[in-house]
Amino acid sequence: MDRSGTLRLLLGMALATLLLAGCCGLSLDRIKNLAATPTAVPPTATFTPLPPTATFTPLPPTATSTPEPPTVTPTPLPPTATSTPEPPTATPTPSPPPSGGALRYDGVYQSDKVTTYWYYIRFYPDGTVLTISATAPAQDLIPWLTRDRVGSPGVSIGQYAVDGQQIVFSATSERGTVDYEGLILPDALDLHTYSHINGHRGHRLYYFVPAPKR
Repeated sequence: MDRSGTLRLLLGMALATLLLAGCCGLSLDRIKNLAATPTAVPPTATFTPLPPTATFTPLPPTATSTPEPPTVTPTPLPPTATSTPEPPTATPTPSPPPSGGALRYDGVYQSDKVTTYWYYIRFYPDGTVLTISATAPAQDLIPWLTRDRVGSPGVSIGQYAVDGQQIVFSATSERGTVDYEGLILPDALDLHTYSHINGHRGHRLYYFVPAPKR
């Protein structure tokens, strides 16, 4: 409490004492003595300030864990069907005519057509054999393919040997030599060949074509 407040309190107390003395018959001297005796003012209470409220640092928000997505179980693909390759188409081998034929000299033996040409073979009774490949049909070639043509381009000549139904010969031209071996059939030959020119091996049937009648 400040000083002015204390004075007002003292004046108030003195006035109250006078009133009380008048009521109770106290003498003026008694009142003066009472007034002269200072009344101890109780000490102003000292308030200890409260300590500051502790400031709490808020905790960081708890991290919300993102739930892991459910594991997807892959569905296995069905096995791919393995296609079975088709077997290669077998090339039919022409069936040879029945065995037991005799070698013929009155015409030529002609192969099946190879692209644009044929193979021809002509025999003579003395063991001479002529071969050629030509685009001309047999009826046109027969009068031309004679021993007089030996030495012409493409004409091969050789000697053949017969043992029963077996026949073997080689024919040579300006290009090289080709070997022949096989069977004599009725009006046909079943021959295996080997070319010394290019190393090619073959197998062909040759069918007899008689010379045109004059």
